Amino acid sequence: MIVQLTPEGRKLADKAFEVHVTELKTLLKGLPATDRKALAKLLSGWLSELEETTS
Repeated sequence: MIVQLTPEGRKLADKAFEVHVTELKTLLKGLPATDRKALAKLLSGWLSELEETTS
């Protein structure tokens, strides 16, 4: 199944993504840089596992 967004839907999705990224940055701001790096590495590995199991 292929889904396409209308131009208005795309603008809304883009805005929602911007808000999401801003909120994540705010949440992670309190973590030390080393912890943020470790978290990024863990999440990256998790994402790779998910991609392998869903493809």
